[in-house]
Amino acid sequence: MERPLGVSILALLYWAGTAALTLVAVLSFVAGNLVERWIMTGGHEQIGGAAATTIGIVAGVIFGIFAILMGATAWGLSSLREWARIVAIILSSLLAISRLRVITLHLGPGYSTAAIVILVICLLILWYLFQPRVVAAFREKALSGPAPKSEPPLVP
Repeated sequence: MERPLGVSILALLYWAGTAALTLVAVLSFVAGNLVERWIMTGGHEQIGGAAATTIGIVAGVIFGIFAILMGATAWGLSSLREWARIVAIILSSLLAISRLRVITLHLGPGYSTAAIVILVICLLILWYLFQPRVVAAFREKALSGPAPKSEPPLVP
C-alpha cells in the first residue's frame, strides 16, 4: 500500500516543526548569552547575568530534545513506521490538552483564538491517524518488514 497523502502532509508538518524548534533552540542559546552580556555591561550584575545564560542553555536543550523527537517522528511518518504514528498520536493529544488549558485560562482573545485553531488541528490529526485506511498503511508496513536480501550468485 502506498503512503496516504495525509501522512505525507503530516510528515511535512513535522519536518516544519523540527526546523522551527531547531531555530528556537539555537536562538535560546544565543539570547541567553546576549542577555547576560547586556546585564553585565549595563552595570546590573546584581540581577544575575549567569542566570540568563543558564536559562538560555536549559531552554535550548529542551527545545533541542523536542526538535530531535519531532524529526524522528517526521522520518518515521514518512517511512510508515507504526511507532511514529503512536508518537504523533501522543504528541497531538498532549498539545490538544495544553490548548484546552489555555482556553480555560482566558488569557485573552488572541490566545484563545489561536488555541482553538490549534486544538481543532490536533483533533483532526487524531481523527485522521485513527482512520482504518491510515492504520492499515502503517500496519502493512510493519508486517511486511524489511525487504529480503538477495543472495549473490555462487560462482564455481
